Amino acid sequence: MKILLKYYEFLRDSSNKIILYFCLNCDFSLIMIIIAIKNTSKKRGLLVNVLYLLLLICLYARLDFVIADDSLVQTIIRDIENFAALNNIVPDDRDIEPLIRPHEHELTDIQIMQIASVLIKMQKPLISKNALAKLIDSKIASIQSIRIKYEVEVRSLDMSSSESDHRMVDFIMDKGQFYVNYSFNNKRKSTDKTLTQTIKAYNGGYVSSVKFFYDKSRIIEGEILPFEGLEELFPYECPLYYSCLFSQEILTQANKTPLSLSAALSGTEDQSGIIYEKTVPIDGVNCIQIYFDATRFYLDPNKDFSIVRIEKYRFVQDPSDGTEKQTTFRVFSMSDHIDCGNGVWIPKYLHLIYNLGSRHDRQVTIRVFDVEINKKIDPKIFTDIFPEETFVSDLVHKLTYKWSDRPSIESTLDSIIQRKSVTILRWISVISGLALIFIALVMKYRQYLRNKRERENRAEEETK
Repeated sequence: MKILLKYYEFLRDSSNKIILYFCLNCDFSLIMIIIAIKNTSKKRGLLVNVLYLLLLICLYARLDFVIADDSLVQTIIRDIENFAALNNIVPDDRDIEPLIRPHEHELTDIQIMQIASVLIKMQKPLISKNALAKLIDSKIASIQSIRIKYEVEVRSLDMSSSESDHRMVDFIMDKGQFYVNYSFNNKRKSTDKTLTQTIKAYNGGYVSSVKFFYDKSRIIEGEILPFEGLEELFPYECPLYYSCLFSQEILTQANKTPLSLSAALSGTEDQSGIIYEKTVPIDGVNCIQIYFDATRFYLDPNKDFSIVRIEKYRFVQDPSDGTEKQTTFRVFSMSDHIDCGNGVWIPKYLHLIYNLGSRHDRQVTIRVFDVEINKKIDPKIFTDIFPEETFVSDLVHKLTYKWSDRPSIESTLDSIIQRKSVTILRWISVISGLALIFIALVMKYRQYLRNKRERENRAEEETK
């Protein structure tokens, strides 16, 4: 794992690729030239940038990691090849850790990247990156509308805490419109004003929001807000998110940290994820594994390569010896997938572990009750979310009114808009008329001056 992290972090900078290429070919003079160009390219000199671009093109045209005559590197590579021959499978990064660990302090970063490069090129996975990327993109594109109902229970990993957060979620997405309904049942210290339900909807123009409280009697607060992004409308702990079935556009609008297989499979060979040839048994099924950006995805080939498990890693320094040790701080497990057609499988059960080493450590259990994909959605659900007795604070039109009075409010707004339109037209007519009068007066005045000059000229001629 550590070997791959160093490999990808180094190669994220294209200029480092150039330096690495010449390092591996032992050309010291060219290394100095590339480093000098890299340090001076910030001056944006035309010649320097052109030369740097040409070197970059040459690199991508024939980048090939040449293994130097290094006995330690060659020994480890032979051990990897022997492992593959003995087990009839190319090893993954965890298999070669025992081979690397005894020599970890002797290996340089360049040598580690040499080994990683060989390991990656040896892989012959069950499905290629391109084929898997196309399959995932086709799944996302096939979802035109979806309605999913599920429950979420959040508990602290601290066994001494009895607090929990329980909510029912109803989420709808249809052609750029969103609806999310939360019903709460929090087992926490009660307050005088307890939030019991929240509904938010976006109809493509504005956002409607209504909150239900209970304080000895029912209290309802309604708002109509301008749209400022999907962050407030993105469903809480949604199974679609963990199944990587949201498009990158939606994740960006929602300001949501990408958890995307498409990102793991896109990019250049050096900067995208690795699909390992070695499969891992999960619930009796041999699943393929993809490693990308300190995250490991497990996909079930029997379910159109749907995700069944995700592990996220980080490295923390051991205070005892100063070495970095790998820890798994997030694990997302999914099971009992529902076949929704077009290769889309939605997990019925999800179990999420967040182990950050803090008071925020928690476990989340999600259970899906119902899911419908590409079924007809009533468009009114994205606009009519308010009970009749709700007083609505309309921040779009700068008004406050009772929702039951909305027909008269709408007619009033229409009449205001019509009056404004008529007023604007009248002002346009008045301004146009004044402009014509002004032009006529200017032309009349110029004619007067011309006639005056002609009379004066005639008078001078008669005098002469």
